[in-house]
Amino acid sequence: MRVRILIIVMLLFVLAFSLRLWNLNLAGRTWDEQSIIEKGYNLVQLAKSGDFLNSYWYSHPDHPPLASYIYGLAATKDFIKYDKTESPSYPFSKGATIFQYDLTYSRLVAVLFSSLAVILVFFIGLRYFSLLTGLTAGLILALMPQFLGYSQLVDNETLITFFFTASAFSYLLFFEKKTKLLLAIAGILTGLTLELKQSNILLFILLFGLFFLWRRFHPKEKTIRIKHLIAISLIAVATYVALWPMPLFHLQTFITFNYDTWFRNGGRIPELLFGIHMGAPFLFYVVAFFVTTPLVILLLTLYGAKMAFRKMTWITWTMLLWFAVPFTMSLFHDRNQMVRYIVEFYAPLALLAAIGFEQLVKNFKKTSAVILLIAGLALYLLLLDVNISPYYLDYYNELVGGTHMVYQYKLFFLGEWGQGLRNPGIYVAKHAAKNSLIGLAIDPTLTVYYSPQLKYALFNPKQKYDYVIVNYFDVLRIGFNENALKKDYKLVYTERADGAELAHVYQKK
Repeated sequence: MRVRILIIVMLLFVLAFSLRLWNLNLAGRTWDEQSIIEKGYNLVQLAKSGDFLNSYWYSHPDHPPLASYIYGLAATKDFIKYDKTESPSYPFSKGATIFQYDLTYSRLVAVLFSSLAVILVFFIGLRYFSLLTGLTAGLILALMPQFLGYSQLVDNETLITFFFTASAFSYLLFFEKKTKLLLAIAGILTGLTLELKQSNILLFILLFGLFFLWRRFHPKEKTIRIKHLIAISLIAVATYVALWPMPLFHLQTFITFNYDTWFRNGGRIPELLFGIHMGAPFLFYVVAFFVTTPLVILLLTLYGAKMAFRKMTWITWTMLLWFAVPFTMSLFHDRNQMVRYIVEFYAPLALLAAIGFEQLVKNFKKTSAVILLIAGLALYLLLLDVNISPYYLDYYNELVGGTHMVYQYKLFFLGEWGQGLRNPGIYVAKHAAKNSLIGLAIDPTLTVYYSPQLKYALFNPKQKYDYVIVNYFDVLRIGFNENALKKDYKLVYTERADGAELAHVYQKK
């Protein structure tokens, strides 16, 4: 049995890792990658030089720095130089830290942690349900299109998925075995997760929710008490402060920044929902879940949730609670970018879908039939991934007709995180003469591939350009009138994702 489990773990890891590796850089840069890697690199350099009093440690409080620490270590391989002026290879930014456009080494960190998250989900399924549930859950998480997209980027989301899942697993083990070691591990993992992003305070909702469920299903067991939860919380806070003492010494700055970020500033972020521009409503993340989860997995998840509810056990209701907790992010006004801010739900989603799958196949007596069904499920997800590759973040499911129908009817934003501008930038770099002027009608401006041999400027209709790059997100969000270009420019390149056109390149006629 142990040999079989070891083989499954190895195969799941190889599948997850290789699927992320083969087209690692093809989607291009995304919105937050430069800031995360730059902050991380700078913090690592300050730590190496022993400069822990530098104001940089507390003047960049968003987000807590664990992701920056981790990516910063890898960023030394992607680093090119500091540039005190506006660099031709990174326009519109003065004093930037310049890295290779393809952040290969830093992105390998995300590939590793996402693959480890797959293994964690397998072991949770194996321990609390069955080998079949663990295997199926691991396969589902490894192949989910949107999660696959995040796990190829320098982002917080991949690390959050791993550490949030690891924290949840540690809670389950502690409630089961109640040892001091597991209590300490749960506290440390909670602290590490909090160090990634402020919103991971959701872990406390999960932890205390598990406690009340435990008391509900094990009323006669008094070994788990509130004092244990408080101990886990205190260890978490101590871990947080040990890794980043800034809040302790600059408490007012820390409190003011986070209050303004989460409660005071802005309002609802503009989103495109079923073709209507609006501030994302309270149910935005519920809609995002229903339109970005592959239909078969969606149905399996709902069925698995139904079966988990009916079984009326602590562990099945734990899965339901774990799945529901990330959706409480709906209480905050910054609802946007589909499922990005609730990625913690992917691990319990995979487990619930696997529970649903096992319930459906339990009547098949032959092992070969079950294996074929598992293979069919994996093949279904793999075909979806191949079809949308490398733009997994732009995946939409069958309920809305797929990504191409979303594009045709302008149902939701595409290219919302700036993906899709690598190849258009490379096309211009290859075809434009030296010192050509390139007009940019793109949002954001920092994710396109730039050539130091060319000149770039934000598009102005009064100016003439040799080439113009337009991305669909700018058309949808800013309202750029792309048709106005056709009088003076001809379309020479289109970047596509499952029939959707993410970006265009126009050349002067």
